[in-house]
Amino acid sequence: TIKLTYMTPEGEIEGPDAVVEPNTRMTFFVADTVPGEWSVSTMISSDMPEICERAMYWGDRVGGHDSIGFMSN
Repeated sequence: TIKLTYMTPEGEIEGPDAVVEPNTRMTFFVADTVPGEWSVSTMISSDMPEICERAMYWGDRVGGHDSIGFMSN
């Protein structure tokens, strides 16, 4: 199980919890939890090792950015 917590200038906001099966990926839309907020970082906690990446798209996916995945110990 993973738990997302969004950090905003106003403080922490609980995000969704989810079960991510091995060798799969899952997408979370930050705007579903914190609509209209642009200054957001995400903390992900898990009871198992996870690799996460940050992808952002705009302009009906005409533009985008992706950062390399990261696994924490």
